[in-house]
Parts: sequence; structure tokens; C-alpha cells
Amino acid sequence: MRISNIDDDILIYINKELVDIDFEDLDTTKEYFKKLFLKLKNKIDINGFYFVNVYKDLIYGIVIELSKEEVDYLDYYTDEVDMHITLLENTFLYEVEDIFFNEEIINNSDIIYYDKKIYLKLKKDLNDYLKNELIEFSNLIYKDTNDIINYGKKLS
Repeated sequence: MRISNIDDDILIYINKELVDIDFEDLDTTKEYFKKLFLKLKNKIDINGFYFVNVYKDLIYGIVIELSKEEVDYLDYYTDEVDMHITLLENTFLYEVEDIFFNEEIINNSDIIYYDKKIYLKLKKDLNDYLKNELIEFSNLIYKDTNDIINYGKKLS
């Protein structure tokens, strides 16, 4: 799991090996996020109302986007959290500068050229070493990938 702050949003990247949840079951989803927020409270200050977008990819796992909403008419105690959760299934892409960094990763990916950038779309899961190398040498694109996939030029 990796956590990063971008402006006022919090991004949480969780590999699929760490995600053992059926998001279709509302009670399970609530319990999962309750535990997740309790873990996060130890690392960052979280309280109030959040919009939670969960981007799910079968190969990568999930990316959780937390956006705090400043609600003037509701007062939350310092330990209270409320949220609105949206689940979005998506195909994650990996933006790369160079397609020649690892032949095995390239052989297991579709290469897409779109808007003067190169993206990799994994055809199948990679071993941990290759997955970590891909994450290190790429920029993960987890939302708004349909235009890239549908209108980009496939190079392989």
C-alpha cells in the first residue's frame, strides 16, 4: 500500500494481493473502509465528510481517491468520518518514456500511442519483480483511460 497527498486529496494505491473484498456487498465494503480509515488515522489526520472514488483494475488492484468536502452545516467530532463511496471499474494504463526498458514487460503488454505519449496496457499479471519495475519506471493512469484505449494507435 502506498499513500500520497495531491493538493487536498489523498490517494491510496493497494495491490490486488492486499485487496480481499467483494465491493458488491455493502456491509463488507463499509467494514473494509472503516478498518482502512482507522489505519490511516495513525498516519494522517482524517475527519469529516469524504467523497471516496475507488478505481478497480483486475491486474493492478485498486486506487482510492479521498476528497474531503468542507460541509459548513455539519459539525464532525475529531474522530468522526462520513463518506460517499463510488466504485469505478477501469483498465489501468502505464505511461512510459521508453518502451525498451524491459522486454518481458513489453511482451506482456499492448503498446498504445496517444497524444504524443506511450502507454502500456497489461495483457496478464506480472510477477512481483516485474510489476515493481513497471511501477517504478512508469506513471500509473487509473482514470479516464477509455479514450486512450479506444482512440490510441496500437503499436503491438
